[in-house]
Amino acid sequence: NMHLVAPLLVVTMASNVASLAFQIRDFNVEKDMTALKEICQNVYGGTDYLPNTAPLLSSDPNSSFLVLATDTTSDSNDEFTHDRPVAVGNIRTLKPGMDWLEALRTCEKHRGKGLASQLTQSLIEKSRSKYGHDVFSCTVASNGAMMRVFERVGMKQIGQIHQLCLEGALAKLPGWSAAGSDDAQPQPLLQALGVDQFVSKECKNDFRLIKQVDSEDELN
Repeated sequence: NMHLVAPLLVVTMASNVASLAFQIRDFNVEKDMTALKEICQNVYGGTDYLPNTAPLLSSDPNSSFLVLATDTTSDSNDEFTHDRPVAVGNIRTLKPGMDWLEALRTCEKHRGKGLASQLTQSLIEKSRSKYGHDVFSCTVASNGAMMRVFERVGMKQIGQIHQLCLEGALAKLPGWSAAGSDDAQPQPLLQALGVDQFVSKECKNDFRLIKQVDSEDELN
């Protein structure tokens, strides 16, 4: 992985709380996973993919998976632990001249302090200073916080992707659970969504040949 040496970022908190310094460094699988899981625990209803893919990102030679971590411990507030990640983000080289900004997360307790913007700016500067690449990203239109981050770091919207979103329909089904609850019962999804007639019998027969895997052990 490429390494980043960045100056400390000082964020001034409320008047009764000491200013805190942060550092930007590479993600460390051994010591940062607990903090990452806490950062992601409420993302996508508790189903965030990032804790599972973080080891891959950190070892990917085409990625720079960085954390913004606390650099000092405040005597007046025990919640701040030295060198504890409060935001993460990755920038990945897709092809020569093009980098992709992704996996940006900020701890709920530290949102609204400009940390995501600072980390995003560092990721972009890292890409441009080393390679001169164009940096791309995307988010859903309803994610106002991420849209504001993009605007602050100077990114411009170049287009929109329109797709059929089934989340609202899925949420009403008896077998759907956004949190992956074991209480959910499997349902014939094609029938539930009213699209069963659009899938040929041959495709359905081929799909039935696929063995369902219920545990990680079965994959090995």
